[in-house]
Amino acid sequence: MASLSVIIPVHNMQDYLPKCVESVRKQTLHELEIILVENASSDDSLKLCQAYAALDSRIRVMHLDVGDLSTARNRGVAEATSEYVAFLDSDDSIAPDMYETLYGFAVENKLDLVYSNHVHVFDDKPPKYHYKETGKSYVLTPKELLMMNFAHKVPLNSCTMIVKRKFFDTMQFPEFKYYEDRAFTYLLIAASERVGYIDKAFYLYYQRKDSIVHTKHWKMYYDFAHAEKERLEFIMKSQMFTDEEKRMAAKKVTETFLAKLLRTNRKAKTKEQKGLSRKLVHSMSLIPKECKIKMKSRLYRRIIKALY
Repeated sequence: MASLSVIIPVHNMQDYLPKCVESVRKQTLHELEIILVENASSDDSLKLCQAYAALDSRIRVMHLDVGDLSTARNRGVAEATSEYVAFLDSDDSIAPDMYETLYGFAVENKLDLVYSNHVHVFDDKPPKYHYKETGKSYVLTPKELLMMNFAHKVPLNSCTMIVKRKFFDTMQFPEFKYYEDRAFTYLLIAASERVGYIDKAFYLYYQRKDSIVHTKHWKMYYDFAHAEKERLEFIMKSQMFTDEEKRMAAKKVTETFLAKLLRTNRKAKTKEQKGLSRKLVHSMSLIPKECKIKMKSRLYRRIIKALY
């Protein structure tokens, strides 16, 4: 059995897939199961996936008739056979030692989940690092890693981690939604008993102008705000945090929620969109008292005025 199953959704990625797949094939951890989940591509992505499967016995190909990232991830992980799984977007790539480092640290310390960092890479400018990059490794409690997640001190991207496959017996990525990682990774941490973090960027997050996250429209803002609402709700209902910890954990989540809520309303055009946007405003009641966020009063006034 392979040490790690790598799930790679593929949708119209023929121009980017070779670099992505080759970065996995060249991993220093060789015992991999690589699952390419081609989903409703209109280019030659499926043929390219099949060619890679013929080239490398570690690669399997699945074909779906629906184009959705989370659906592809969920179907892929359902077919995985390894104890640990990893996720990789098909327009990105990874450092050669990523999986050996994360897997070795997880096994050595009996961890359910291990996080690492990403670095933004561009065609026309130097890479951009967002974290300290000390290279240090930490064994943490789920509560400690959750606090880092809510404060954006670690990436929210599921592709920077490896996690035990068993969690997906009862959990799955939210399908047909944008910002699915933001809505899901914290739940994997909360379900874990032992977690870790390696403060180093192994994941090369390619910033292309036509990517999903750079194409802004109402549903993208709505799904973003809704994910933050769910994260805020989790914080306030959780029994693992003290009242002071809840205020600390809610700070960044609240700031992001309010900012995206305002943009959601501005982008709303149809009656349905405006109605769903207004429903989100009621979640402002979740914000804890004395939560010290930036521009709290001004944002509150602008949102209330915009929605009512």
